[in-house]
Amino acid sequence: INSLSANSTRLGFNRRGGVLPLDNAFCLFINFALSETGALPSSWLYRNDFLDNGRCLTFTVNLERAHEKALVNFFVENGQSTEDRKVLLFARASTQTKFMYCGVLACEIREREEIKSDDDGNYVNLVLELMEYDNLIANVPIGEPSAFMEMVSSHTAALAMERELLAES
Repeated sequence: INSLSANSTRLGFNRRGGVLPLDNAFCLFINFALSETGALPSSWLYRNDFLDNGRCLTFTVNLERAHEKALVNFFVENGQSTEDRKVLLFARASTQTKFMYCGVLACEIREREEIKSDDDGNYVNLVLELMEYDNLIANVPIGEPSAFMEMVSSHTAALAMERELLAES
């Protein structure tokens, strides 16, 4: 990926998110599904959430998709990025915002809870650890959150509001 020319290379990917395999990297594009008003959608199949104050996040993959299965197989064999092949995260708060580069990942694979869907996919939850987390939250003026932490905070607040609404009903 280091040899890609910014002037002559265009990476294509599903704008809603997904896995882009390259010879020496997997690029993960993750949306955190917030609407323009900061609300979560009423339901979505690929539920991405932050854990441990943003140090980790969940990412759902469908093993019926070749690129996503290749990513899971890579993590099963290696557990994290290697010198030969990195797993790189690009994330954004919603489809209305730009992706930001968040760094290299390690992974823990968890079984997926039952999903109610018309899609017959074979889903697995990955818990991704941001190996460069400290860099994401550093280098900002004292008292100001980094752009990454703003994304974590807005998503966490939307989840808390969703849980509160569910508890009331």
